[in-house]
Amino acid sequence: MEVSTALIKAHNKAKIALLNRKDTVFITTVLFALKHVWDDSMPTAWTDGKSLGINPAFYENLSHKEKQTLLAHEAYHVAFNHMVRGKNLDKRIYNMAADYAINRVLDKAKFVPIKGWLLDYKYDDMSANTIYKLLMQNPPPPKQNQPNGGGNGEPDFDGGDLKTIKSGDPKAAKKAHAIKEIITRASIAKKMQDKREVAKGNKPGSLPGDIEEMINEFANPKLPWNVILQHYMTEYDKSDYSFAKPNRRFAPDYYLPSAHGESMAEIALGFDTSCSVSRNELKQYLTEADSIINRLEPLRTTIASFDHKLQKVDVLEKGVSVEKVKLIGRGGTDLEPLFEYYNKNKPTVLLVFSDLECNPVEKPDYPVIWIAVGGHTEWSWKPDFGTYIEYPLEKDW
Repeated sequence: MEVSTALIKAHNKAKIALLNRKDTVFITTVLFALKHVWDDSMPTAWTDGKSLGINPAFYENLSHKEKQTLLAHEAYHVAFNHMVRGKNLDKRIYNMAADYAINRVLDKAKFVPIKGWLLDYKYDDMSANTIYKLLMQNPPPPKQNQPNGGGNGEPDFDGGDLKTIKSGDPKAAKKAHAIKEIITRASIAKKMQDKREVAKGNKPGSLPGDIEEMINEFANPKLPWNVILQHYMTEYDKSDYSFAKPNRRFAPDYYLPSAHGESMAEIALGFDTSCSVSRNELKQYLTEADSIINRLEPLRTTIASFDHKLQKVDVLEKGVSVEKVKLIGRGGTDLEPLFEYYNKNKPTVLLVFSDLECNPVEKPDYPVIWIAVGGHTEWSWKPDFGTYIEYPLEKDW
């Protein structure tokens, strides 16, 4: 599709302006994680949680500030996880409910309204699902003459088409995971920004309560551990923005930084290979380690296998597969040998995979993330330091 250079520049200008607004680090992180595409098949805009589609003719007629509103609106669909939360519900009514929820947030943040947007103060501080239940009590009739807008010859801005995830879709789990990862990364970016603001003596920004609740939900150990672990591991990721390599997409009009990733130097892992750990759990160790390595791309990964003693240490350079690691052990469990090794070879962060059916160990001077395989039991020790994540996994004996 042919899109004018002027419109592309206006689009970039709107994104930059959104970046410069106060307290937008969360929503702009979401926005920039989406693939932006031009799509004239829809009258306004749409998102499926991975892409953001915009009708160029509609977008061109918006003012500079209205363009910011549209971008923030679509990004908030992802931030609120509407694609997942709206599955199995009436698509048209849920679209409306989601728009009511988002536009009230934008209204409070002083975004310029787009003509025809759905806004009603009676839905103040309500989630899309709560609004949906109210709307379903007396469903509004579809607007006439427009597939997704008003009947006055111009499409109203009802938010476009929210593409919810359908149950039974074989790619649904993958899509849901990708959306959760975007939200998790955005929450971490905001947390880092809040720390900088507090250091300056300023108050940290706030998020809508529904998003705060969802972020806390993602950090709940009842969820799949790989989502939770990414939340913590990303805090150690050295990826940043630098002006040393300007973002060529915005040049020469704007001199902006580009993302450059200095790979994490090392990931240190401790694998409990004692007799209380099942074969299935041992296999899962390597599967999850492979996922972590692929996600963070460290320059080096150290895997220490231990039971009552330190059995072996495998050091994998970048690009070497965990398939080469052979886990040995099957004795009793003692954490001391593992920590004696890493106390001499201090890691950036240590991940310990264990059922923790062992005696306590003293707190080291580096961060520890405990992956409590099998969850907490009456025989296991629950650490009083570090990050503790319960990872329920059924034994295979």
